[in-house]
Amino acid sequence: MITSEKGTIFSSLLSQRNIWTVQQLLELAESLVAPFSELSISELEPSKEVSMLMDIVNILPYKLSLYKCIVDDIYKDNGMSCDELDINVFNSDCGLDSIAFLSALINKGYNIDDIKSVKLFSTDVEALRRGLLLHKYLFPYLHVIPFDLDFNSIKNESKCNSLLTINLFPSTFSSHTQAASSIGNLLINSHQLYSHSIFIESIDTEDVKSISSLDCSFYWLDLVKAKFSKNPPKEFRFTPRAKSEGSLKLRCTSKYCIFSTTSLEDLLLQHEYKIVLGNLCPGTPSRKLFNDKQGMLFFDKPLENCSDFDALFDCETLVATEESFIDFSVKEYSILDAIKTFPQYQIAEALNKNEEWANSLFNFYLERAQSHNFKCYNNLAVLLILKDCGQDDIDNLNSHRNKEIVKYLLLAIEGGDTDAMINLASFYMSRGKYEDAIKYYDLAYKNGSACGAFSIAVANHFGLCGYSIDKSIAIDCYRKFFDLLKTEKESDSNALAPESQNCLNLIILLYELNYSLYDITKEYNKVKKPSESLIYAYTVISNNLSNKAHNFFKTLKLLDSMEEHEPSFVTYNRLCALYSGVVNGNDKLSSNPSEALEKLKCLAETGCPDWPEWEQYVWPSLATWTCKSKDGSSVLATSYWIKAIKGNPSNECAYRTNIANFGKISEDEKKSIWHKFAFGHGCTKCHECNKYDENNRCCPKAQLRWACNYEIDSAIADYLLDIAISQNYVNALEEKAINRIYKNNGVSVPMSDLFSFNFGVVPGAFLPIIDKFKTPDNIDLLWRATNLGSKRASSLLLKIIESGNSSDYEYFFLGALNSNYIDRTLLFKSLSKKSLTNGYFEPSSLIEIDYLNAENKIAEQFIGSKEVAFEHLKQLAEFYFEGEFYHKALKLYKIALDKEFDVSQRISEIEEIIEKEEAEARSYRSYDYEDYDDHDYGADTWDALTDGMYGDYPGSGVDYDFLGF
Repeated sequence: MITSEKGTIFSSLLSQRNIWTVQQLLELAESLVAPFSELSISELEPSKEVSMLMDIVNILPYKLSLYKCIVDDIYKDNGMSCDELDINVFNSDCGLDSIAFLSALINKGYNIDDIKSVKLFSTDVEALRRGLLLHKYLFPYLHVIPFDLDFNSIKNESKCNSLLTINLFPSTFSSHTQAASSIGNLLINSHQLYSHSIFIESIDTEDVKSISSLDCSFYWLDLVKAKFSKNPPKEFRFTPRAKSEGSLKLRCTSKYCIFSTTSLEDLLLQHEYKIVLGNLCPGTPSRKLFNDKQGMLFFDKPLENCSDFDALFDCETLVATEESFIDFSVKEYSILDAIKTFPQYQIAEALNKNEEWANSLFNFYLERAQSHNFKCYNNLAVLLILKDCGQDDIDNLNSHRNKEIVKYLLLAIEGGDTDAMINLASFYMSRGKYEDAIKYYDLAYKNGSACGAFSIAVANHFGLCGYSIDKSIAIDCYRKFFDLLKTEKESDSNALAPESQNCLNLIILLYELNYSLYDITKEYNKVKKPSESLIYAYTVISNNLSNKAHNFFKTLKLLDSMEEHEPSFVTYNRLCALYSGVVNGNDKLSSNPSEALEKLKCLAETGCPDWPEWEQYVWPSLATWTCKSKDGSSVLATSYWIKAIKGNPSNECAYRTNIANFGKISEDEKKSIWHKFAFGHGCTKCHECNKYDENNRCCPKAQLRWACNYEIDSAIADYLLDIAISQNYVNALEEKAINRIYKNNGVSVPMSDLFSFNFGVVPGAFLPIIDKFKTPDNIDLLWRATNLGSKRASSLLLKIIESGNSSDYEYFFLGALNSNYIDRTLLFKSLSKKSLTNGYFEPSSLIEIDYLNAENKIAEQFIGSKEVAFEHLKQLAEFYFEGEFYHKALKLYKIALDKEFDVSQRISEIEEIIEKEEAEARSYRSYDYEDYDDHDYGADTWDALTDGMYGDYPGSGVDYDFLGF
């Protein structure tokens, strides 16, 4: 048991008073750290005590301001309208977040007596002891409970113990993906009713480890998958006053986000984050090394800034002209201009004509190259490549011309010219000498060429030019490309570096390897002007991983007609959207499964020659859509699944088990499939469970099927079932916690009742044996299934709890999840302790708002038998009438009139009252402009002018400083 700090200098100083204020605590801490004010803390011996005091001095004022803003936010829309509250503070350290939050709540007017407990979670025991000590003197009447636990170790400690729970998560980003997963499970398993989960990260802080705004965005996006709703993230800047004014030095910018559930109707049984269109293709990566056909030549202007040869050449006589292919303008050159600007095509053309000036220029380049200006060798090679010659000379590597080209390029390479390395690599590539080519791409990469990095990345990505496939090296090289691009000097090669193509290859590879959207976005953001294909790929990946894609309809051209020569993967994506139907903002594409299926068959018949990966996408979709179609053939679907396996062997388990479930195959074939995947050979990633063992790769679906239908040895069957349960396979949990119990007790359940059970209606046959489901181990299994979204488990748990086996809050939680509107209304009524029959009341708490909303839905939807529904509607209408909400009462009575009840007289009475009120309102408005001359507007104008002159708030006599400007 962790106890409060005792026997220290700090605890002794605090003991001089029974109660301290936050301001007094700050002053004490400042006095204690005063001896360190002129010292460099980093050069002193580390001290936990000094560190905790410095945190109070430097961080607490910032947190006080931060939590004031946060509390203001959660107070909006009745967010704190609840008279019982629990607070959980995770990663709490010495409790400064809790102190700042409690101070803000109390200053806002929240009754501290309504706070049932404050729980502090941290793995730093010494900090927890300090936190207990601070709370003891600042909030002596609060029940504060410390827990030496991290996220993964918390079991029931954070479970709901109040109608409203607030969870504080300060600085939890440190282990991004793992933290998001652990926190998500923690929130789900806590079974909280009304809640605010507040996440705070420092994004620009002195002396505190900060993260980026992008880090925050994607961290919280991962958490959206685990909780109910998210308010827009907000940024908070804290700039302290000068030290002389008694405040502190820390300057900070933070970002915070609040996940709120302020209605029990928002509690969702199914927590899994569903992707609407999850199988779209982002595009096709390039499998070609840079400039592999030598479509471009790379060169420098090595003599551009030289002046020592100006006198050697005539700068007056024009010797060359260059015609622009864009605007057909003609540019003229002197020899001196040609040397400085290197118009290589014009020089090569003059060499073809054996013009004297071109030969002189060629010899001049050669002379300069021999004088150790090695880049000139590359320019000489470029001129020889451009010079006309016979086809045999071009293709024959042993021709004199090609030998000269290679000689000059090698001489340039000896001088370290990366342009020459790329030119020689592409020279060999264009002639089929791949092993020779890759050596020079690699040499260019090692000498700082971004283009070389891209080529080596592609070679490793696809196993080209003698390389074996190594996607890890490919990722490193793609990423290195961006670093090299930053450091390369501005040159033609830099301008032509395939930045968008490099990024496209990289993000598609990261996506295929299951990297997070956060990692992919970091790479995408490195390209300032992305190409259309890169924008398309990122949009699709964003959609596939998060349901969030900017300009989704526009980028994917979902509302445009199909283009004749559009890429096959674009057509496929269009058809997926057409099959499912999509709504995105104001854009909508209606679902048309039959049309989509027929068009996808046509696409498959083309073989998609421009899309190498097409079989990974098209065959599984064809199989699934065929299975679901009204007149689909199971034989045809099976043939598609078999083709899908060939296209994507890593998903064989999923496709084979689909064949076993839906295909027309023999029982022996089905048995063989279930056996194979129950004991291994599973998919690399499972879509059936959220704790899949990726090392053993045993399919939980196959394990359950084999254990239930085929296994003779009961011990092995139990073992397989337990392994499937350990992977959080919902059907396995239901099998052990529900099916086996009622079967072992000889209970027979009609198929119709089992079908209704899927929707939360517990079979009547279960009630006589309800005690058999109540063992602690079985209840634990039912809760696990409930947390994973099982309607069967949650409805059965509710029946168990009704018979007296759990806390009130678990009953409330399950009741809100499972009850129909009428039962849910009764639940809300009991929680709120309000009733329509007791006269009108203004809803002042979250539960009262929920209660009235539920009553409204029952009335508006006319739920129940006709007579009972009318009596309820009438009662609610009169409730609103008593509260003088005449329009609401009128709306309800008109619903009753539509249901053929005689309420015309009551409607007339209410309409008469409404007309009278509106007439009185018009009468009051007619007096708005009377006596306007009695007001001295001139004085107001003068006051405003003079106030503005003296820096005051115009017209009110309040200083700007007072308002915080």
